Amino acid sequence: MILSRHLTKVGYGQYRLVWLVYSVAAPILLFGLSDGVLFLSPRLTAQKVRVLWATALWMGCICGVAFLAFIHLGGPRIYVKAASYQEIVPYLNLMGWIGAVSLPVAYLPSFFISNRRIGAAATFTLVEAGCQLLAVCGAVLMFRPDISLVLILFGALSSVRMVGWIWYCAREFLPKVKGFTCSIARSLLGFSVPLSFANVAQNLSRQAQGIVVSSLFSVSDFAIFSNAALRLPFVKEVTRSVITVTLPEMIRLCEKGRPQDAAALWGNAVSRIALIMFPMTVALFLFSEPLILMLFSEEYAASIQLFRLWVLEMPLRISLHGNVLVALGHRRLNMIGSVLQTVLIFAATYAFGKLYGLTGVILAGSLAVYVMPSVYYLVSCRSLKSSPLNVFQWKSLGKIMLAALLAGAFGSLILLFHMSPLMSLIVGGTVFVFCYLAVAVFFGVLNPKEPIDIIRYFMVRFRDGIQRRPE
Repeated sequence: MILSRHLTKVGYGQYRLVWLVYSVAAPILLFGLSDGVLFLSPRLTAQKVRVLWATALWMGCICGVAFLAFIHLGGPRIYVKAASYQEIVPYLNLMGWIGAVSLPVAYLPSFFISNRRIGAAATFTLVEAGCQLLAVCGAVLMFRPDISLVLILFGALSSVRMVGWIWYCAREFLPKVKGFTCSIARSLLGFSVPLSFANVAQNLSRQAQGIVVSSLFSVSDFAIFSNAALRLPFVKEVTRSVITVTLPEMIRLCEKGRPQDAAALWGNAVSRIALIMFPMTVALFLFSEPLILMLFSEEYAASIQLFRLWVLEMPLRISLHGNVLVALGHRRLNMIGSVLQTVLIFAATYAFGKLYGLTGVILAGSLAVYVMPSVYYLVSCRSLKSSPLNVFQWKSLGKIMLAALLAGAFGSLILLFHMSPLMSLIVGGTVFVFCYLAVAVFFGVLNPKEPIDIIRYFMVRFRDGIQRRPE
């Protein structure tokens, strides 16, 4: 948001293109390490979980070196247009450094969650975001909003962050760790490697639209696309928080022979996420114009219609489909399905991009992502010995969506006053939130005390997660 106002459209497009390189390569070269830690931890004793930290740290360092080698050997040429690649080569060298110091600690949120250190996991995310914000603001305050300076500052802060987290974890866990064990490494690889193939396909499917745009269109067009394909961090944190809490419990219930309880847990988690995702989808679609204009200025007004198409895939986030499939033991099916979906998305976005430009790329990608999750859902229901009509609380989900649409109808009245983008968001958002809460309570899908209880719950867990040391 800040750099879009200080860089030219070409410069901003180059900056976003550099981050596309990282977003595509880093999850691939991490070899499923984060998911391996998350799924292996519930099966280990407390002592072995601590050994797992040391083992994962060494493996993460290897992943960081692999990322650095990938950048310096010209790996990004595979999916970046030749002309664009030559323009961003100096910045990619700096990005290689950032990846080398970020990947060694990338697994820590999963490790903290598995050890019930909720506060530490949240702090990790906040520190990571804070480093990037400080790098951008530092470059602007130095009157040099240059891409190289931003990446240099972010790399320096990331290095300090890596050292700080390793020191913190060493203080917490090393006195109780007897040493590195090959058996833990083999077990971690046994979980991580199969997951990594699925993660590669899933990550490519998520980045498919950006890869197609970077290979077919100019850097300026990529800047417009990047602002339209806005990935809100709050959305990711909501789903990741539910996943990291729900999936270990689902694994335990399935191992105890209680699939019906696991299905009920999944359905309840989906309804809880829908309480946030459905109204967010409607609000983002409704207030897309003032949001894009406020964040990126009128220079990127072409991103507004594209952003409205982009939010069409948000309701899919509630299903937790891929993670549930892995928790139920269908890792091979998850891998095959991810590959098929990736091929489908690439084919659809490339064909529609050739025919209809950026609009075709986003529309095709937003609709194609619904294909394989439908298959995953049916397979998961069968594994849980439950009917597809009974796992999700469809009636409750319908009421939540209806409440969001009714709130959107009232919120849209604010746009008729043609206020400034910021005021439209503040006033319209306030009206939308209060109308949604009122209708949701009226429909019985939300307890009036629940929002307050949720805030109190997370405040207590965050405080306890910071203060409590592992036993």
